[in-house]
Amino acid sequence: LKSGGILALSTPSKETDVDALFEHMRHQLEMSGDFERLKIPFETARERHQELDGLIHRDSKEDIRREIEEAGFVINDWHDREYADAVVVVKATKK
Repeated sequence: LKSGGILALSTPSKETDVDALFEHMRHQLEMSGDFERLKIPFETARERHQELDGLIHRDSKEDIRREIEEAGFVINDWHDREYADAVVVVKATKK
């Protein structure tokens, strides 16, 4: 990005509990009455996350912060307990 450009991202971390995230999503879908309709895509997504488990749990929250800052960004917003405590959401500006 050019100077002043904005980076917005959401990412898992080592601390991400994928099982808790999917249980939360399942509960929400069941409460809305949409789970049966979305069961196959839900299960497909869950399987894909299991395949990517090593990548999902690669970086700690501290690693993510450091990598963003080392890449020349200033972090403007940092939320590390989003989506059932599973995702870090960041907004940063390029120096």
